[in-house]
Amino acid sequence: MNGSIEDLENGYNIWVDIPDHDIDKINDLAHKFNLNTDAVDTCCNKSKKPEIRQFDNHTFTVMLEMKNKDPETLLVEAIYLFLGKNWLITVHSSEVNLMQIAKRVFNIKND
Repeated sequence: MNGSIEDLENGYNIWVDIPDHDIDKINDLAHKFNLNTDAVDTCCNKSKKPEIRQFDNHTFTVMLEMKNKDPETLLVEAIYLFLGKNWLITVHSSEVNLMQIAKRVFNIKND
């Protein structure tokens, strides 16, 4: 986990990344960041239905990463994002290399 509530209070932006759906960490952060309970349930149940929902203090998004395992098999992994003012919480399978995806997006944007 990178960042904390104290970091937010000191004016920092934070990104908390939770690989492998650590339910205890998700529930702890849900309480600390006042995350919508339906969105947390969607995340904990590992829904793979893409969606975007706007709440009072944050936005919840489910994105899909799709890649071919072989010519006949498509692997689909969900990435869950809780985005608030100055903070981002991401939850995903360890099969998803979120840092590599973020670097690729930033490199494309910077070109």
